[in-house]
Amino acid sequence: MRSFGDILEAAKKEGLLRSLAPSRADGKFMHREGRRLYNLISNDYLGISSDIDLQEEFFRELDCGKEFLMSAVSSRLLGGDNPAFGMLERYFEGVFV
Repeated sequence: MRSFGDILEAAKKEGLLRSLAPSRADGKFMHREGRRLYNLISNDYLGISSDIDLQEEFFRELDCGKEFLMSAVSSRLLGGDNPAFGMLERYFEGVFV
C-alpha cells in the first residue's frame, strides 16, 4: 500500500496537485494576484449575496421578514482562498492538535 506522501508526490509529478490561491470576493468581482476580475467561477457570479438592496427588496416582496440569508459559495480551490480561512485553520490546528 502506498503512503500518503507517495500519493502526493505522484500527484505533483503528474501536475494534479492543487493549491489554494489567495483572493478576496467583492460582489460579482474577485481580487486575485493584484487584479480585479469578474467572478465567473463562483455560484454567486451575479453578486446577489452581497447586493443588500436587492435582498431587502426581495424580502419586502416576499413578506417573510428576514428569516433567510442569501449566499452562494464555491470551492476554495476554484474561487481562491481568503487569507482569513487559513488563519482560522491554523488556529484550530493549534487548539485541536
